[in-house]
Amino acid sequence: MKHIKFFSILLIIGILFCSFGFYSNICFAQTTSLTPASEETPPVGMREYGQWLDKKASNIKKNPNASSFLPSKPDAPSNLKIVPGDGSAHLTWDAMPRALGYSIFISENGNKFRLRLMKPIKNTDISFGVLKNGKTYYFGVIAVGKGGESTMSVQRVIPGIKKNN
Repeated sequence: MKHIKFFSILLIIGILFCSFGFYSNICFAQTTSLTPASEETPPVGMREYGQWLDKKASNIKKNPNASSFLPSKPDAPSNLKIVPGDGSAHLTWDAMPRALGYSIFISENGNKFRLRLMKPIKNTDISFGVLKNGKTYYFGVIAVGKGGESTMSVQRVIPGIKKNN
C-alpha cells in the first residue's frame, strides 16, 4: 500500500511539472506542428505552447485574411431551380467550392423543414416523385463540407400537369 501511495504522489508531481512547463524537454520529447514547415515552429513546453497558440489566434482575429487551422464552411448553394412535373419536382443548383455533398430538405409550409434524404448527395440535381399536384412544397438545399454546413437555399414549387393550348 505504501508503494502505491508513493508512486501516485510521484506521478502527480511529474504531471504538475510537465503541465507547468518545467522539464518540458523531458516531458515532451517530440511535438507535432499544426503549421507548415515554412512558419514558426511551436515551442515544446505546455505553457509556452499555450502562449504561442494564443498569439496565433489573436493574429488570426486581427487579420481575417490569415490562414486558420479550421477549414471554412461552404457557401450556400446558388442558382437553385425547381422544375415542376406531374406529381414530381426536379431540383438543380450550382456546385459550390468546398462542398463535399448536399443535404436536401422539404417543407409543406416553408417553416418546418425535414430532412428528405438521410445522407448528403454528391451530384447537383435530384428528382422527387410522389408529390401531390396543386400542393405547394418548399425544397431546401444545404452544402456540406469539412468546415460545416452552409445556410439553406430555398425554392417553392407546385407540381401539376401542364395544359397544352
